[in-house]
Amino acid sequence: MITKKIALSVMSVACSFGIAAAATPVQAQASTMQATENQNMTVQGVALQVIDSKTGKLLNQNQWGYYGSPTGSIVICEGSPDFGAVVGRYYTNAGITNMTHGSHSGVNYVKVWVDSSKEQYSSSSTIPGYTFSSDYLEDL
Repeated sequence: MITKKIALSVMSVACSFGIAAAATPVQAQASTMQATENQNMTVQGVALQVIDSKTGKLLNQNQWGYYGSPTGSIVICEGSPDFGAVVGRYYTNAGITNMTHGSHSGVNYVKVWVDSSKEQYSSSSTIPGYTFSSDYLEDL
């Protein structure tokens, strides 16, 4: 959706100028689901910072996509698979140790701490067990 891409760009510019927004810490919950069917992942916002939880090292130079499902699955990735782009480096619930949520001008963002040993990579626009959609999921 074009309006979402514009909103994400506005958020990126706002953050570049140091516009702050309140953030709420939440504990990432590990998914107990088996990958028997694809999880429908919808865009939830952007991951502004991806941080190694053991070293504190920033792992991303650009904002990543933040996707969620109604069942609680989370994927953060450097690509935009919801628009057919390569996923690239990514983490699922199993690699996410903590995150804080915030919102600015209607755009949701997260700061994510990960176990960097659980980083995965996909050179396509798909990940086994997940499908991506640009439809926004309101109730994650």
